[in-house]
Parts: sequence; structure tokens; C-alpha cells
Amino acid sequence: MSNKCKTLCIDEGKNFCPSADHDWGTCYESNERPTSKADFCSEDNPNAPSFFKYLTCPNEAACGTMEISPSYSGEILYRAIDSRTHKFVKEDVCSYIIKAPKQMTEYDKLHLKIIKLDKAAVYVAKGKWYFWLNHLDTIATRG
Repeated sequence: MSNKCKTLCIDEGKNFCPSADHDWGTCYESNERPTSKADFCSEDNPNAPSFFKYLTCPNEAACGTMEISPSYSGEILYRAIDSRTHKFVKEDVCSYIIKAPKQMTEYDKLHLKIIKLDKAAVYVAKGKWYFWLNHLDTIATRG
């Protein structure tokens, strides 16, 4: 489902609106108004790059849940994708929203480390929510 959301909807300039649980969604023409929508649709932030709009696509089964909430204790939180059990096809998308622990303050830091990546592109954006991006948005590169 994520590859269809990406290639047949967002990459074609259309508006993808996920269901509330992000298991499915509806693709709307650019001039159509969604009849019902989840928290956000791909065109709710029209100036965002395509990579960021893919966040609205449903995750593949191998990706797991979209929201990740690390603990404030500093315990390392891993997200592993088992490519032996679940198969990916070209253009599949995995999206994650990492929510900072509620105890974090202005000077605390949250570290994200991608250990191993094969045949995939990673886009990392820091923001307050889907409608807010800052200048640190970039495609991740080695190092």
C-alpha cells in the first residue's frame, strides 16, 4: 500500500489522506477536498519536499508502528526491520515519528543513530509537527 501511496498519489501531485490508524488512506485529486481526513494529509504542508509528504503513507507490515516514544532514562530504543519475514518491493515506505519524552527540557538532546541501511533513502526532519519544518531538513548521508 505504501508504494501505491507514493507513486500513484503523492509523486503525481495528488493529496493522500491516511485513515486515523494509518492502515489505509484515500488519494484525492489536487483540486478535490477530502471528505474526511486523519490528523494530516500530504498536501497540508504544500511547501514540504516529497520525502516529507511520504510520512502520510501507511507503513508496510515490516515497518511496525509509526510513533516511537523513547524513555527519558537514556535507554537505547531499537527499531529493527526483519526483511526475511517481510518482503519489500520497490518504492515501499516506512515512516516514523519520534516523539520526545515529556520530561525533556530546552537543553536536553535526543540522539538518532541509523546503524545499518541497505538500498534505501532516509529523510530526517526536525519539527514541532507536520506543519512546521526548519532549515535542518535534509536527506541523511553517511556519517
